[in-house]
Formats: sequence, structure tokens, C-alpha cells
Amino acid sequence: MKTKQISLAFFFLIFALIANAQQVIYNEDYSSTNGWPEGNNSTRELDVRNGKYYFQHKRADKNWKVRTPELKVNYDGDFELETSIERISFNNKNHAFGLMFGNKDDKNTFHFYLSNNQYRVSDKRDDKYVNYKGWKTSSAINTGTYATNKFKVKKVGSKISFYINGTFLLSKNYNSFRGKRMGVYIFDKQKIAINYIKATQLNVSPKIVENKITTNGNTILNDDFTSNKNNWAESNSNDAVLEVKNNRYYFEHKRTSGGWSSTKSIDIDENKEFEIEAQFLKIGGIKNNGYGFVFGRKDGNNQFVFTITANGSYSIDQYVDGKYTAIKEWTKSSYIKKGEYAYNTLKIKKERGFIKFYVNDRYLTLYTHKPFMGKRLGFVVYNDQKIAINNLNIKYINQTNTNTNVKNNITTTTTTSNGIILTDNFSSNKNDWAVSNREEADLEIRNGKYYFNHKRDSKGWTSTKVINIDDKKDFEIETKFLKIDGISDNGYGVVFGRKDVQNQFIFTITANGSYSIDEYKDGKYTAIKDWTKSSYIKTGNNVYNTLKIKKERGFIKFYVNDRYLTLYTHKPFMGNRFGFVVYHKQKVAVDNLSIKYINQSNNNNNNNNVVAANGENVITDYFTNNKNNWPTTSSSGNANMSVSNSYYNFEHLKEKGGWAVNIPKTIDTSRDFEIKTTIKKISGVTNISYGFQWGKEGKSSFRFYITGNGYYKIARVIDNKEELIKKFTKNSAIKTGNGALNTLKIRKEGDQYKFYVNNTFVAQSDFEAFFGHRFGYVIYNKQKIGVDNLTIKYLKKSKNTIVTSNTLKVPLNESFTSNTNGWNLSDDTNVKTRISNGKLYVKSNNEKSGAFISKKVGIDTSRDFIIETSLTRLTSSSNGSIAFVFGRQNNTNEFDLFLSKGGSYLFRKLENNVSNKLIPWTESSALSTQTYQANKIKIVKTNNLLRIYINDQYVNEAPYSKFFGDYIGFSVYKQQEISIDYLNVTYPSSSFNTPPEVVIVEPIVQRGFKIVKTKKILVRGKATDKDGIYEITVNGVDASVKEDGTFIANVPLKIGSNDLIVKATDLKQASSTKTFTIKRKSPDVIVDDVVVDNNDNINNGKGFGEYYALLIGVSDYGDGAITDLGGLPTKDAKDLGDVLINKYSFKKENVIILNNSPKANDIIKEFSKLKKKVTNKDNVLVFYAGHGVYDEVSQVGHWLPSDADMEYELNLISNSQVVDFLKTIRSKHTLLISDACFSGSIFKTRSFEKSPKSIQKKFELTSRKAITSGTLKTVPNKSMFLKFLLNRLGSNTKQYLSARQLFDRIEEPVMNNSPNTPQYGTIYGIGDEGGDFIFIKKQ
Repeated sequence: MKTKQISLAFFFLIFALIANAQQVIYNEDYSSTNGWPEGNNSTRELDVRNGKYYFQHKRADKNWKVRTPELKVNYDGDFELETSIERISFNNKNHAFGLMFGNKDDKNTFHFYLSNNQYRVSDKRDDKYVNYKGWKTSSAINTGTYATNKFKVKKVGSKISFYINGTFLLSKNYNSFRGKRMGVYIFDKQKIAINYIKATQLNVSPKIVENKITTNGNTILNDDFTSNKNNWAESNSNDAVLEVKNNRYYFEHKRTSGGWSSTKSIDIDENKEFEIEAQFLKIGGIKNNGYGFVFGRKDGNNQFVFTITANGSYSIDQYVDGKYTAIKEWTKSSYIKKGEYAYNTLKIKKERGFIKFYVNDRYLTLYTHKPFMGKRLGFVVYNDQKIAINNLNIKYINQTNTNTNVKNNITTTTTTSNGIILTDNFSSNKNDWAVSNREEADLEIRNGKYYFNHKRDSKGWTSTKVINIDDKKDFEIETKFLKIDGISDNGYGVVFGRKDVQNQFIFTITANGSYSIDEYKDGKYTAIKDWTKSSYIKTGNNVYNTLKIKKERGFIKFYVNDRYLTLYTHKPFMGNRFGFVVYHKQKVAVDNLSIKYINQSNNNNNNNNVVAANGENVITDYFTNNKNNWPTTSSSGNANMSVSNSYYNFEHLKEKGGWAVNIPKTIDTSRDFEIKTTIKKISGVTNISYGFQWGKEGKSSFRFYITGNGYYKIARVIDNKEELIKKFTKNSAIKTGNGALNTLKIRKEGDQYKFYVNNTFVAQSDFEAFFGHRFGYVIYNKQKIGVDNLTIKYLKKSKNTIVTSNTLKVPLNESFTSNTNGWNLSDDTNVKTRISNGKLYVKSNNEKSGAFISKKVGIDTSRDFIIETSLTRLTSSSNGSIAFVFGRQNNTNEFDLFLSKGGSYLFRKLENNVSNKLIPWTESSALSTQTYQANKIKIVKTNNLLRIYINDQYVNEAPYSKFFGDYIGFSVYKQQEISIDYLNVTYPSSSFNTPPEVVIVEPIVQRGFKIVKTKKILVRGKATDKDGIYEITVNGVDASVKEDGTFIANVPLKIGSNDLIVKATDLKQASSTKTFTIKRKSPDVIVDDVVVDNNDNINNGKGFGEYYALLIGVSDYGDGAITDLGGLPTKDAKDLGDVLINKYSFKKENVIILNNSPKANDIIKEFSKLKKKVTNKDNVLVFYAGHGVYDEVSQVGHWLPSDADMEYELNLISNSQVVDFLKTIRSKHTLLISDACFSGSIFKTRSFEKSPKSIQKKFELTSRKAITSGTLKTVPNKSMFLKFLLNRLGSNTKQYLSARQLFDRIEEPVMNNSPNTPQYGTIYGIGDEGGDFIFIKKQ
């Protein structure tokens, strides 16, 4: 990211420059919206993105403006106003745009405008214009589309001057401003982008500061660069420009590589604690290279460097004898302000034996203090960029506490006043760590690291020493490891609390991203935390990971790279040895070690605020008193809490928001347990949640909610962001209304949670590791509850209890002959799972939800693997999906292979509850659709591909994505049951034959579909396989294949759809296929597919009935979770209505437009009205534009009216309901046009049939047809579908236009101009007889 060898040159001048200062008053770089208006309607569009403010005026007349707030510029003094504007598009190049300034209101302002290659400056007072300069041509103006022009207005003394792109235009006597705002005007139809707006006060009287090395007992140096009294280097060369002026130290590095620094000798006593702080301004240049501090410098080969970049990263580096070491590799931080003209304050603080780093007063990282190599300190800039330093402050801090007992940077185990037990940076071996050179392992200390080279292929190697830690106190152990090389799937890390090899604790990580915590007691091994994947661990070789163990408030907590992993209740150390361990053949280095006490002021060794569990009961509280110290006060005044009348009363006083109360309590999560609490709903709103929270630490917890109107929800909250485990679901077991008592119960059984309300089972989910060990209650909006009782207890296990929390190992051959592998089986009302007769059965009795069962399988996903299973449907009456689940962490992070009853499959990646369809719903003849017929599923990972086989037939493949977790399982939805015959997981042997990989180069097919007009199509591609290619066929005909696997075939096409199947087979007869569809259209010949027997009847409207239209456009939504659509659907509905009324046989009174905010009931009422008035001679067109959603599980799409509630799934109109509405309307012809996400699912509601082209009398045959904007995909808010639909209806010259003809005219342009494939077809099962909807043009 930056060149590590720094070229240094210093040019010292013999004079000091005292310059006049300038102060930036306002600088808007549009890195965020910052209050600027945004939106999109028929007249304008405003949008802040990518560091620009986009401003489009859509009207062909008038103007529009945007303005800053009032600026705190002293307009009596000197100032400079600037903006930069890019002109993106325009209707007329002479239409004006530009800067306004001194703005009070529309009648009192100054203007500086451009129009093509001319400019004008004017003063508008009391709505009357006075031209400073009328329209005048200037060659300095950049013209044309995407041209950028920089406007500058500068006032010095009594003159005000105007510049464009740095070129002087004119100067006038200054007239005082009436207002204090700046802004931008735009006239007529055009679009611009504002890059920045800036106001600067000039010639501010400079401060005179004498920079002394020590002005008082604390200050070492303070420089605000009003002059160069401290003799910083100044120069002006081809390489760099350095100068002190305008209260800044400017630093411009002109070269495209290398670095440039400026340093000076500054005496800092490192035995004391100190702070170095400076403010940096990034002015220009590249964004991906560093600038910042040089400190502790001896020369260019011996120094420390702390730098940031303008794109938001930081690094900390060390050079010793010219050797570079990354103390902190480049790391992204949201605390860094990005882009040009951004200010960032960097701070280096030495405190308590550590060097800490901050940006903008936000902590970044630290390392154990290493002695400075020299006394020089200053600034550095890498590659081609320019910065300025605003001020520099160096001072001592915490002097009264600086009495550390440090010698040669090795602190002995004598505890210092600031709690340090031991720090070691391994610059020497003063702490007598073991060193050796043996056949089994090499251990050595050199170059500031403790190197561990374990040479054996098995077992481990440790190095420990006696370190006295009082484990009754709170403490912290932190050490930094460098993984150098070796295997990636075994551990290295920290040994602690060790007595001997038989009695110790171990915290290890692996280079492939897992961690574990183990206990050995009397030689018996227990996994406190079994191997668990973590994205916080940096993977691979030559990476650093910092491990931290913290004992706090009765818990031992574990961190990697300052990110929390897990905890357990503190267990007394077995000994006082501490050190490091490496398993199997790998090499690591320990970079530093710090052990210290923490929280000493609060550490009275009694831990009164932590109550550990005794015996089988963790807590029993009937609230007859407050023995468990529940909170009873709220400092904010948002809530009232009290213990009285045997209740814990908890009232939230605010109309919005929530409040939580909790206490610490240890639960041993390795055991099964039950949490049970009874809550009385006393008063307040009934449609908002309240409930229990557990496993809480900081802003993360698990929650079980209910509402006063009968819903429950289960969620995890991570850093205050909620992730649903179970969405709000209605359940009759919940007692409703105020005054109701409800008992919530959470049971942890093995690796599963079960949830109950009033002893009725409601849900099940995976057990997940606690964030922490606090629990309590949460309440939202204005309501009051009373907790009647709370009990937490461990569940006793019988001697024959099956252990269900184990991780199964690979190879796995699960035949379900018994439950020796510990599947967590259920026998509840809604979910039943059992193992019987060599099968696993999973049954859901709930119509609206499903059942799920899973097991943890330890697959090494760095290797290729094969997962095989067999699923059989046992319920014929259900249309719900079934799914095979793998790579699962929890319900919001998993991979699913869905199988539908209709013979389709879907492969999905669910990440943070966001669904990504790796393979969309795809029909396959390989799938068995009959009840009691098994479907064999095989998932094969080969290199970076996942291949999917169904019933031993290869069907598809997708790129391999890193698994979220180790769970594998099965899901059923709606009321149905499945059986699973087996689950096998293996690693392929070297002889395993993987099929060829096929890449299609030509034709380029989007979304698996392409339209052509040629009789043949050329298919080109390449197939690769380690065994060699035997043959490649296209639709069964041999392709021409070269030795390297490239192939070519010229394939004839029939009129209509052609499924092209490319099949590649290797020498061992393993095959893979790629399938896509080519649709051949006939040449453009004008053919009227409407045959009319009696033109007079149609022309006179006889026998054809009335034309009715219901046009629905939903733009605004009440649910904040649903994005408003900026009026676009409203406009679409109105525009379609205008076309139908003005150009076709639709009477105005028969066209109903529901626009802006129609609710579900509004839509249903209009369908009901149509039902009453439409006869069997009439024609009905229904149009919907707005949001749509699709439930992948139930395979049902929904329209979202304006009152849709996504959390409770209320007021949604399913496509099934729409079809039922249409079925009740007794029309001759019905046409549904739907422009919404997933609108194509209307065909899946009753299956889908293509309507054949016919030359029958289409108006004589009843029709029920639909045209939709897409399949099962999202569609853009701004509809290309509607654009072409309206265009083709408006430009049609034929008197009779069928719906099929209309579709043929829009299908290809929509596909070519948007990511969607429009659909036309029959709505099956509601009376279609093969006819078609006919649009009759007005004469």
C-alpha cells in the first residue's frame, strides 16, 4: 500500500515566515447527506452519493435552487467563496446554472451564472436585477456534457473579484450582502452534480506563539504554525514542496512513489507517560497511500511510523536496521474522515506501559511500549499527495501516577502501581523463557520476537514459566502472535492457570479461522468451547492475531483482535504457570506479552455483584424483596421500576422506544437449563412487545417477546441490531389484553432451544453461545408490566440421556438405525421428530410455519468434500417446500437447497437474513414429484465450485462460498412430513472422479434466456477436466472439440423456444451440463392475429361489452421498513389511465385509479365493485404497480398495499387472493398487468402455461391473461417495463391490438434495457378458453 523505503531530503531555510492566516468557515464535500434535501418526483431529483450532490431539474421551464444554511462568514472582512459544478446533461446548452451567494431570499441575492461558453454576474435587490457583467463569452469556461467548472468569488479590501477555473473574469466595488447563504441555481431541463461548496475567511490576524520546548511542567512542544519559530524544514523542489504559511505546515510530495518526511529532534522522556497530537488536512492526491507521524526516529532505517489514508485505513510500522515490520497492518476504520479537505486528528499516547493510537479521539489499537530508536519526530507523506498540518501538541500526562518499575522494558512479576504484572517485548530474554534447538522443536528469542518452530507432525510443544497472578482479582492477559507457516487446521495460542500437563487451561486459534478453549483436569480433557469458526481471526500465513484473556466480574472472557468471542464462569487456576503452545507442524512467533490487573479500584475480591449458581438452581425470585438487586431507579427518567406486592414492576414512560433492566447471573451453558418467568401485562399499548432477555453483554443479547394482542417473537440482538430467529407470530396460547398473566419458558436441551408460552410449545431454534451472563426484561413504548416470578434451573439428566451437543466427525455415515449420534428429537404439538426403522422423520403440524432439525458436523471446508442424503415426502396434500440445509450458523446465516413439489429446486445463500439466490427456482426432470418417492441429494465441493446432483444426475453448480457454520439439517414447511434415509459426509479420495467444468463463451446469455432471429446459433466454450475430455455434445449432437477443451457447434433453431443442453463427458464417463434457452423469433412480418367477422359490431361497440380498468399505484408506505417509491407507481397508474381513456375504448367513468396510498381494504372493495357490475360480455384490465415480496418457502408472491405491516405480515394481498378475486369477476376477457418485484409468481400460483399464437376469433373465446414485468426477481423502482408498455400503447396505429401482440412488442426492449424478463401467459384454473384481451383503438 505504500513504499517502505523512504527517501529523505531536508532543505532548511535561514528565515522564518510569518504569514497571514486563513480559516475555512464552511466546507461541504458531500461525503454524507448532511441535511441536504433528497428525493425524486415529476419536477426534480436530488441525490447525495459518491461524494457529489446530483441535482436534476425535469421541467422545461422555470428554475430550482438548493442553499446552504447561514454561514458564519464576516462579510465585512476578506473572504473567498467557491464551488465546483459538473454539467451532466441538458435540453438546451444555453440554459443557465451556477452559484448564488449573499443570499437572503429569492428577491435579494447575488448570481454568478454560466450558459454554454458565457457567464453573467448580477445583483438582485428587492426583486430587481443589476448586472455586474451581462452575458459575456470566456474561453476559460469548460463546455459540453460532463464538463466541470470551478466558480470562485473573492473579496479583498473594497473589491470583489470573480474567477472561473482559476481564470480572472472581472472585479467590482464590493456592495454589502443582504444574506449569509450560498447555493446553486439551475434553470430549465438539465442535470448537474455539485462537487463541493466552500467558504473561507481570509487574512485573519495570526496568533503570535513562542514555541518553547517546555512552557510548563507538562508541555514539551506546542506549534500552531503561525510562524516557523521551530525551524521545520521548508523547500521547493521537483520532489516536494514544504512551507509554513497561513497557520499550517504544507507538505506536498510530488513523486508517484516513495515517501517524504520532515522531522526534528525533540526530547521526550520515555519513562514518563506522554501524548503526541496533530491535526492533518488532506488537500489532494491519491487516496490509497499514507500520511501521518514519524516518531522515535534515529534515521531512515530506524523509526516508527503511524499513517492513515484518505480512503479510511491506518497502519503502524517499525523499521529496525532497515528491516520493516508491520506492528499493525493496513486496517479499515470508520473513525477516519475520508476524501479531500477532510480533517483528521492523530494521537499517540504512552500510558501504563503501552503505546496507544487514536484518530479523532477514537481508540484504534495499542502495543507494548518499545524504546524509541532516536529523538526525532515529525511528519511523512507517501506517493503523490498534498497535506497540511494544522497544529502539533506534545505533552506529558499522568505525571503523578508515573512511577512504573520498568527496567530494560521487562517488567518483573512485582506488581506496579498501575497494575502491570509482566510486560515483555522480547527484545532480550531477561525473563528466561525456554530456548532450544532440538529435533522436535526450535525456540529462540531474536528481533523482538519469541519464535516457536514445532517440527513434529503430531502432538504439541509448550513453553511456560511461573507468573504469580492473583486470580481473585480482575486481570487481563494479552499477547500478539504471528503465524509464519505450517498446517492451517491445528492450534497455537496461550496456556494459562497451569499446574502441569495434566492440569491446565488452553486458548488456541488456527490459521483457517477457528478457536477453542480447553480444560485438562487430572488428565481428563473437556472442551469448554469446542472448535468454532470466527470471522474475527485473520487467516493464512504471515498474519498477526492478538489473543486476550480477561477475568472480569466473575467471568473469564476471550477476545481475538479486540473482538469478543465467548466466556465462562471463572474456575480457579490449577497452577501459576503461564506460556505458549503450538500443535503439530507449524511455526509461529510471539510478538509481545502483557499481563496486568484491571478494575483495581472496584476489585474488593468479593465479587458481590456476581452470584454464581449453586446446586441445581441458578435463581429463584418471587420478588417478596429485592435480594437480587434489580434496578429500581432510572437516571434518564424514561422508566419506573420497583419491587412491591410480590411483583417487580417495570413501566416505560415514553410513547416510543424501549427500556431494559438486567442483573448479572452465571449460567453454565455446557449444561441443559430452563428459564421460566411469569409476567403480568398491567397497562398500556397492546400491540407492542415486552419480554425476557438473556445471554446479554453490552449491546448484544437474546430476546423472547410477546405482545398484548397475542403475538410472540424471538430475536438475537448484536450491537443493537436485531436479527430475527422467529418473526412475530400469532398464537392462541398467549393471554391477551391488560391484566393478563403469561408464563414464558425457555429450555436449552443439547444444542437446541425450545420456547413455550403458558406451557404450550411455540418454537424451536439452535442453541447459540451467550454474549454474556446478564439477564432481565425489556419493554417497548408506553406500557407497564409486573414480573410475578423468575426461576432458572439446570435440567437433571438420567444416566441414559443421549448427549446432543457433540460435533460429528468426518467421515460420517449416519444410517439412523439408532440415535447414537445424538439428534435432538422433539415430540411437541407443532414439531415432531423421531428416529424409527432406519429413518429420521421430520413433521410440521403448523400450516404457517415449519419444522427443522440439525446436527453439527465438523467439515474441513478448506478441503473438497461430498455431502449426500435422501429425502422422501410423506404428505400428498401439502404444497410446501422441503429443504436440505448446510453450512449453517443460525437461522439467518445458512445455505439451503429447496425442493418444490412441482419439480423445481432453488439454491440459496442466506446471510444476515438477506437472501441471495445462487441458483433461482429451476425446473428439473431429475426431481421426483410423487409422494413416497425419494430424492437423493449430493453436494460436491470441487476446488471453488459446489456441484449439485439430484438422483445421481448432475443438475447445476454455483461458486463455493465460505460456510457460516458447521450445522447440517432438514426443513419442512407447512403441514407435511418427510423422512431422511441417510446422511453421509466424506472427503473424496484421490481416485474420485469429478465431472468436467464447462464455460460457455458464446452466445452471451442473460438470465438463461436470449432472443434471436437467426436460423442457427454458434455455441462456443471450453471444458476442462484432469482426466481429459471424451466428448462434448449440444442437444445430443457432437461438437467440434480441440485438444485444450475448446469447442464449437453450429446449432439449428426452430421458431419459438429452444433448450440448448451442452454436455461434457470425461474419459471416465463423468458428465456435467450447462443449459440455456434460445428463443427464435420469426422475421418482422405484419400479421394480425385478430380475425374479425363483423367489423360493424366491434366498431359500434355491439356484442363486445364495456371496458373496465382498475389501476393501482402504491407509492407511499406507512411501515418504515418499506421504502417509499417517490411517487413513481402513482404516476404510472395515472399515465396508463390517460392512454386507455384517450386512445382506447375505455370510458372515463369505467377507469378507477387507486393511487398514492391505497390500503388493502381499498383494493379489495374495488374488486368487489367490479364483481357486481361486470357482465359476461365486458372486458376488465387490472394494473398494479408498487412493492412486491415473494416467500421462497411457500412460493407465493404478495402485493404490498400502503398499510402493509412487514413485521406482523398484515394487510398483504397474495397472488392467490388476486387470482380468486379475478375468478369471481364474470368478464369475457380479463387482463392483469403487474409491475412489481416477483410479479411472475402469479403464474406459479396455479401453474403456468404459454398462450399459443392463434388466428381464431379471439374476442369470441373467454380469456384470463397476465403480463408481468418479471419472473421471480426484483425489479427497479423506475420501471423500464412501464416505459415501453405506455410507449407501445401510445404509438400503436392498429385498430385492434391483442394482449399477445402488445407483449411481443415490449418483451425484447425490456430485456435489452433492464435486468428483467417480462412474462405473458394464462392464469390457469379460472376460466380461460384460449381467447385474448383486445385493445380497440378509438377512431
